[in-house]
Amino acid sequence: MAPAQSANFESANAISLGNVADERGNGANWIGAIRGGYGNPLKVLETDKPVKDIVADLVSEGLEARGVTNAYQAPYRLDVTIVRFESSQYVRREAHAQLKGDVVNTETGEVVYTGLGTADNVNGSVLAMNTGIFADPEELRSIANQTLQQAIDELLDDPKLHDALKG
Repeated sequence: MAPAQSANFESANAISLGNVADERGNGANWIGAIRGGYGNPLKVLETDKPVKDIVADLVSEGLEARGVTNAYQAPYRLDVTIVRFESSQYVRREAHAQLKGDVVNTETGEVVYTGLGTADNVNGSVLAMNTGIFADPEELRSIANQTLQQAIDELLDDPKLHDALKG
């Protein structure tokens, strides 16, 4: 899913992507599960590569879509922490994401901005018949992807982040 195009940063190369850390406490590739009536996982959703690498790719694409190249010697660095990213389906599908972003002045090492990008989505009907073993993992994966992208967009589009880059 391509990131939404939004207002460009003040100057090209203003920020580069730094470290992406995963603090979820789940497996590195885990993104959710379709669960049975007792909460037991029936189908587990995992990624081919670690979630932190996927988030790094998406944030990098988001910066590029906003007119920022991932320059090695940018004056600012964006470090991202995955605080929460999970999806589940008992009956309805739901996904939650929370990303913390720290903008660091690369010259001084000072954190000049800290913000959160959050998103929560729930879809489906409480009367649905396609639950449990009949549930389609791709539908849950789709809402998880949408939720993660919304959290990234919220983080990158925060006016306070843009103000921090102006000095």
